Amino acid sequence: MQATDFSRFTLWEARFETNDLTPPPFSHYYHLIIRKEAAEYRATYELTYTHREEFTEEELAEEGFSPNDNRSCEAPLHEAWIAQLEKLMAQTQPETRPRKPAHNFLELHTVTLSGETQTFSPKNRMAWELLLQQVVQGLMETAKVEAPLVVGYNWQENGKQQRYDIRWQFADRTAMLMHAGATHAISWQAALAIMEQSFMIETDVEKAAPQPKSGDQISPGDGLWYPLLSGQQARWHSLKETITKLAR
Repeated sequence: MQATDFSRFTLWEARFETNDLTPPPFSHYYHLIIRKEAAEYRATYELTYTHREEFTEEELAEEGFSPNDNRSCEAPLHEAWIAQLEKLMAQTQPETRPRKPAHNFLELHTVTLSGETQTFSPKNRMAWELLLQQVVQGLMETAKVEAPLVVGYNWQENGKQQRYDIRWQFADRTAMLMHAGATHAISWQAALAIMEQSFMIETDVEKAAPQPKSGDQISPGDGLWYPLLSGQQARWHSLKETITKLAR
């Protein structure tokens, strides 16, 4: 059984690479390193896209990429994420079966204070992939590589336009809901559920505008407001109910 308490580690690493079926320019790998330094945990992250040699700049742009998409950063990692990593480590067993080509590669490596090392692929790989995505986002926010995500919601209710904004701050694993001059702290799990609901809403990109208008619209953090496409009302109604309950 591997150690789970991060205070016992001098080094904790995660190495990830997209599966054999993921083509360029989407294929990539990353390396996350966490070390305890004095009174804080410090993390280093490097992301590299692979097999792009034959792509032109125009072809990359068509897929939403650029020639300089590789990233790296170094910053303290908030204790909230250390607690989540420890929790998942306690639930993890090493995978004993060979990796399938359709599965991403993920390997964890630890070194304890006593010099014991362990390298293994976790059996609960999907849970690790999801958590590590959040950890990396938090690290990039702390390093000022990316800003916290803020999504705006606008709809008409009782003849008036209602505006709600939700801010996901991955740096310290907190979320806030803003409405009518008031700010409400909401749980991280509730915030993630709203995020999932939000990005399932299909919008009309051709009618995006810099300012909200009357009717149902969503602003996904890019500074523009998008009206809903037809057929989205059931999802939108469910999302509105969730948001308004949290704002009470």
